[in-house]
Amino acid sequence: MSVLALLASLLALSTTTTDDAPVPADSLRVQPTPADAARPLRRIATSPRPAGQPAITSDQRPARLGSKILYVNFDGGSLNACGNDDPHDNCTTIFPGTVEPYGGDAANRAAVIQTVRKRVADFGITVTDQRPGSGDYDMEMVGNWQGSNPDFAGIAPAGDCWDNYGGETSFTLEVSTSADAIAEIMLQELAHTWGLDHVDDKTDLLYPTTEGSNKTFVDDCFQVVDDVDLNPGQGFCDHHVQACGNYSHQNSHAELLLIFGPSQPDTSAPIVEILAPGDGATVEGNKFDLELGLQDDQLPAVIKATVTIDGPSLPAPLANDGAFVSPSELKFPINGLPDGEYTIVVDVTDESDNPASDMIAITVVGSDAPPVGDSSGGGEAGSGDGSSGDGTDAGGGDDDGGTTEATGGVGQDGGGRGSDEGCACTSTGSAWAMTPWALLLLGALRRPRRRGAALLR
Repeated sequence: MSVLALLASLLALSTTTTDDAPVPADSLRVQPTPADAARPLRRIATSPRPAGQPAITSDQRPARLGSKILYVNFDGGSLNACGNDDPHDNCTTIFPGTVEPYGGDAANRAAVIQTVRKRVADFGITVTDQRPGSGDYDMEMVGNWQGSNPDFAGIAPAGDCWDNYGGETSFTLEVSTSADAIAEIMLQELAHTWGLDHVDDKTDLLYPTTEGSNKTFVDDCFQVVDDVDLNPGQGFCDHHVQACGNYSHQNSHAELLLIFGPSQPDTSAPIVEILAPGDGATVEGNKFDLELGLQDDQLPAVIKATVTIDGPSLPAPLANDGAFVSPSELKFPINGLPDGEYTIVVDVTDESDNPASDMIAITVVGSDAPPVGDSSGGGEAGSGDGSSGDGTDAGGGDDDGGTTEATGGVGQDGGGRGSDEGCACTSTGSAWAMTPWALLLLGALRRPRRRGAALLR
């Protein structure tokens, strides 16, 4: 067998479900939706606060500056008419009905979360898709309303200066397949529950319609407006005065810093563990499963991982990298290694570039793969385990039935069903970037097992 033919069959990557049932690759592929760019504009609404909850105009700040928790609920659920908007009991004064689950998979959800985190990166806000067990938090319901088709893209309670009422429930409808668009609607609704008003600038997240993209909380004073026609208005929260000198202008960036304080850096490294084979193991034959566990203090997190296999029996190390949604366990079948000693190293970084790694040494015996340099047995470069055509990239690229290349980096195009921002990642293992000389082929992609905090043994 030639060196190229050997290397062509060394790595076949896949992951498994809890019940090990395969998932069709098409169900995992992140498909761009060009028509989404031409979707009709929708207003982003606010709802009057109940009479029992008048607007607060004092400059009292939250009790714990910089500790704001934002829970993004993608799972849907039944909302209750409790007379308030407390998320602990799924209470709402806006829509006491059923919110359907968000249509995207785990990778799409991670793309939305990652985009939201980038938008609030300057402020003391923590973003998660896991409901906190206790304490104060906002809940953003992301999904369509069962039995209702409102003409707006999102809605929230209005008039909570300085976020003094604490956690509240607001809504983002699934009017787009773009992670960027979903994140922008979500952040405007949340900003209303924090005391911000609509403004007349299309680059700001408080612009009153879905027009525009890549909007941010802009560090500039813009005119407060009353409606989608941009008629000038006036707010009543005095953080407008502190930031802009009057009630008729708003600086969303400066005011969120006043309300929540600056962000706290993430200095906690992720956890990576090679679950199998064990360190020092002797592997019989040339086929075995490499099992990895990934976990981070952010939930979810996008983990960039590089797996390197090296040993005297290889002419050069084999290395592949990709982006994965954590927490997860991933299984990668390895085949084609000749007899010999090998080291397997997994290097990872989280969204804040905190690094971690794990390494094992194994010995392969009884392999039927000939040593490198043995040209007997024929074989052609590119003949491997990838003929199924299931290799998919997280950017929604076409599958030609052969190898698939994807960089798998964080913040690249294609991270959220047609998004222009977010993670080029998947919860199931992405199509990894392949070293051209190795001609590594991908096997079928499957979903990972997820165990939450008990992930790593």
